[in-house]
Amino acid sequence: MRNIMGSGGGNQGQECYGEVRRLSGVLRENRISRVQLLKVDVEGDELLVLMGIENEDWPIFQQVVMEVHDIEHRLARVTALLQRRGFTVTVEQQTSEWDEDGALLLVPVELRLFYVHAVRGCQQRPEPMRCPTGESRKVPLA
Repeated sequence: MRNIMGSGGGNQGQECYGEVRRLSGVLRENRISRVQLLKVDVEGDELLVLMGIENEDWPIFQQVVMEVHDIEHRLARVTALLQRRGFTVTVEQQTSEWDEDGALLLVPVELRLFYVHAVRGCQQRPEPMRCPTGESRKVPLA
């Protein structure tokens, strides 16, 4: 069991407990032999999720999409791991944008939030994901 601090509204946190399991164990338990798309959004533990995938399970995944907070070189570590596993990787920095109701969704550049899209078996780099406004920004990996 792991102690997880969730938001209970306002400035107060709500303490809750949940079971943390490795992804490879879940795959085996459920006899999953192919995953078209793995979406990872775990608020800072993205690298731990990927590290929980055992060597023999990597070929199961066709695409990986995740949000990465680039703290302590996490973005470089995530992209390098995915490339070593045979994926072609595209990275896009999140930017502020207007939603359909006219509200500004503010994403300060200082937060260093990135979308990572990894595709297996792609001969050329995948196109960057598009924001609802149609904007996109490619970020070099090197």
